[in-house]
Amino acid sequence: MDDVAYDIIAMYKTASREEIVNAVMKKYGDRPDVTRDDVLLCIDDVESLEKNGKLFTEDSFKNLATTFKE
Repeated sequence: MDDVAYDIIAMYKTASREEIVNAVMKKYGDRPDVTRDDVLLCIDDVESLEKNGKLFTEDSFKNLATTFKE
């Protein structure tokens, strides 16, 4: 995963699609491999990952962590 995707994921829960696009394009817009359409596709991918339970999921082992420390 590259820096652009990490930045998109970091903003995903707190910013609108347009805010994400604007921030990413401001930061990476001088790179030829980063376009508005690419950013929108990445946001779509993040949405899909979240919907399919692959991203931003509840930690199902959270309560077991202390058990292993004992």
